[in-house]
Amino acid sequence: MTLRIWHVVFFLIAFAAFAIALAPAALLAPARDGERFNYASIEGTIWSGRVNAARLGGYSIDALDWRVAAVDLLLGKLTVLFRATGPVAGDGAVTVGLGGDKEARIGSLRAESLMFGKTRFAGETRIEDLRLGFKNGACAAALGKVSTEVLRKAGAALGFAGPQLSGEPSCNGPDIELPMRGLAADGGEVAAVLRLKADGSGEWRLSAKDVSKDAMIGLAAAGFSHDQAQSAMVRSGELRWFPF
Repeated sequence: MTLRIWHVVFFLIAFAAFAIALAPAALLAPARDGERFNYASIEGTIWSGRVNAARLGGYSIDALDWRVAAVDLLLGKLTVLFRATGPVAGDGAVTVGLGGDKEARIGSLRAESLMFGKTRFAGETRIEDLRLGFKNGACAAALGKVSTEVLRKAGAALGFAGPQLSGEPSCNGPDIELPMRGLAADGGEVAAVLRLKADGSGEWRLSAKDVSKDAMIGLAAAGFSHDQAQSAMVRSGELRWFPF
């Protein structure tokens, strides 16, 4: 049997792919970043594994299990399925295509708090049947339901009877917009709007309109400012909704 050069090339490619696939995940893990990404340990391979005691963008996770969908690689896209336990618990998947298309899917997820900027708001947030997707740099899918009690919990500490907020995402031009609204005990209208962009970045805005004077004082203590044009207390900032 004659050994041809393409036999050698094929062997080297196969060997490299095999070595990478079975390489310990810890060798390929991103560097720890005290604010954005940190963890106690990583186990498994790049195909499937677990991150223990993870901290991602201010959120704590006891254990984060992942698995790469091998079939999707043949279709030119990377899909990572995950399951989280701890203060943030739930399951879902993230997909990235060769052209930069991306999609996030969450079956069910519960978080004990939410981060707005560098401020943590206590209170349970639930996400159900969520699907957010971008194709060719524009919104392609926006489905699901989100509800949160963060303003109810935070408001109690500030003397502001905030409501539970809930809403559903939708495409708004090239972006995805998630508006959530509720009525405070004093009759004021409270809203949170998240605007998500194709590059994984986003913006958030909280507003409380027609609330009592005491509520305005409490919200001002939490970093809200008075928007005279809308007669509302507002606070806004930037966020990162997609990990890469």
